[in-house]
Amino acid sequence: MDVDGWMDMPSKYGSYKTIWERHKKWSIIGVWKNIMNSLVSRGYISGLIKIGDLSVDS
Repeated sequence: MDVDGWMDMPSKYGSYKTIWERHKKWSIIGVWKNIMNSLVSRGYISGLIKIGDLSVDS
C-alpha cells in the first residue's frame, strides 16, 4: 500500500505520513507478525480460537 491510502486517516491520530511510516517500519521489522503470532498462540493454547478460523487482511 502506498501513502495515498492513508490520507483518509482521522486527524486525531496525527499525521497520516507519520502513521504510514510507522506502519511500514513495523511491517519490515516484524512487529505485526509477532503480535499475530502471540495472539494466535495464546488463543489456541487457551482453547479460545481454532487455527482454521483465522484470517488476516493486510
